[in-house]
Amino acid sequence: MPTISVIMPVYNTNSAYLKEAIESVLNQTYKDFELLLTDNGSKPFVKEMIKGYSDKRIKYLRFEQNQGPALARNFGIEQAKGKYIALLDSDDVSLPERFEKQVAYMESHSKIGCLGTMVEIIGDDAANIGFGKLTEHGKIEKFLIFLGCAFCNSSIMIRKSVLTKNHILYKPENVPTEDYGIYIDLIGKTQFACLSDVLVQYRFHQANTSHINKREQVEKGARIQKQALTKYLVNFKADEIDLLQQFLTNQSLSDQELPRLLGLMNHFIDELHTKKWSDDEIRYFFRKKAKKLYYHTRSLNGQRILLKKSSFNQFFELPFYWRFLCFVIRGIF
Repeated sequence: MPTISVIMPVYNTNSAYLKEAIESVLNQTYKDFELLLTDNGSKPFVKEMIKGYSDKRIKYLRFEQNQGPALARNFGIEQAKGKYIALLDSDDVSLPERFEKQVAYMESHSKIGCLGTMVEIIGDDAANIGFGKLTEHGKIEKFLIFLGCAFCNSSIMIRKSVLTKNHILYKPENVPTEDYGIYIDLIGKTQFACLSDVLVQYRFHQANTSHINKREQVEKGARIQKQALTKYLVNFKADEIDLLQQFLTNQSLSDQELPRLLGLMNHFIDELHTKKWSDDEIRYFFRKKAKKLYYHTRSLNGQRILLKKSSFNQFFELPFYWRFLCFVIRGIF
């Protein structure tokens, strides 16, 4: 049995990108793996390219029609024989020591069930996107719930036993944010970690999902986050969750919503304290969001509400001169 099962869905991927992705797996320093290439109803050139490889570790699986990335990954996971599931999109690149370093970490940290790595962004508009840079379980879990996806999917290694035991798979209804959805489903079932080494190159280009489906990605991500917030903040009402999520996703708030949010934030901070968050942690995760609240408040009355002395401003250490500057720039002009 191989130690690692590498799952790579393929759908009409640019042949140069696909070749680079496949060979980045075959050239790993860690050799005990199988590579499951799930062809999602691609044109014939994909099958011809894959069949051109003689490496017995390659397993070619095919749907006659495109079933979407979630079902393609699920089919690969169901067929996988490895102890660990390594994910790689067909246009990304695993650097040579990725598997060796991830397996070594997983073998010595039995509580970690989902392990990412740092990534290098390559391709068009690479400077316009990024991923979290947190390495410890607690901070990663908090980031997932309150700020969004903390990992690059192509960097992930998961214990198959965690998926099997908890009946967790990718959900088709979450596409194109199915990776964020599975991390949320893993919360409470295992622990997360992320290696500080850059071991994956994520290719951002005009044809990939992150570019084409950006609006849908934001909408689906917000829906998944709301589910996570509802589970975590059990003492909050549905309308309070909605208002808090508006704050977390940097949405503009009306003059009526702003006072409600400022009052709700006291309740929110108290709730996090009951969950053993320190004041420093709360500021670390939410001070930037607090400042963006000012940037996205454009009415004079809204800025007047924010300018007043409040526990919100005191807690997030937002100085008066800075708030006054926002009042002048955002509220008046």
